[in-house]
Amino acid sequence: SDQIKENTNKEVLQFYVDTLPEKYKVVVVLFYYENLKTIEISKLLDISEAAVRKRLERAREILKKKMEAYNG
Repeated sequence: SDQIKENTNKEVLQFYVDTLPEKYKVVVVLFYYENLKTIEISKLLDISEAAVRKRLERAREILKKKMEAYNG
């Protein structure tokens, strides 16, 4: 069913998040799981807000490719 597929995709996505390089994983976790704003993440990690956005963008690209490959 669609519910099972959705749950499976969430689990697979979590697995792929865990396999991200650390600098990407940290911003993804803080942004999507801890619901911090990019400005808050930038202060926490002592990097620019632009760098946070770039890392999120790169992480999303990596995750999108992995999920597309998984889902065929």
